[in-house]
Amino acid sequence: MKIISALIIFFAFTKLSFADTYEFEASGKVISNESIELKKGIEKSIIVNESTWTDSNGDYGIVICLGTIDKFLDKSVVLNLGCSGRNQDDEKFTGNIVRKSDALDAGVGVFTYLDGTGKFERLIGRKCNLAIRYIDEFNFYRHRCK
Repeated sequence: MKIISALIIFFAFTKLSFADTYEFEASGKVISNESIELKKGIEKSIIVNESTWTDSNGDYGIVICLGTIDKFLDKSVVLNLGCSGRNQDDEKFTGNIVRKSDALDAGVGVFTYLDGTGKFERLIGRKCNLAIRYIDEFNFYRHRCK
């Protein structure tokens, strides 16, 4: 009987600990990228990206991100993007992506939920670890919140 009780408690706590993890996966395309060279080897770009997404709740939708990319002499980059998305039920969210990395074609950073309606209200203020990879103008993105 003790073993059964221990197993029930173990599985209950395991389920509770994973229940609060949220995953978001998107694939998209850079639809606009305007750049200027500030000085030799240093560039600032304004980009617009459109993506479709799915999440760990079974939702799906679209998201548009707009922001800046700063490229430096050592090939490092700093991205700062604002994003606005919605799901199939027209529930909306906004967030911010900050990514500092050694290369533009891949990196990790943080997505912060700034606002949301419906299911996204519970995510406001959460900071999620993200990873992104580019192939030409296409990107593959994932973030996870605990």
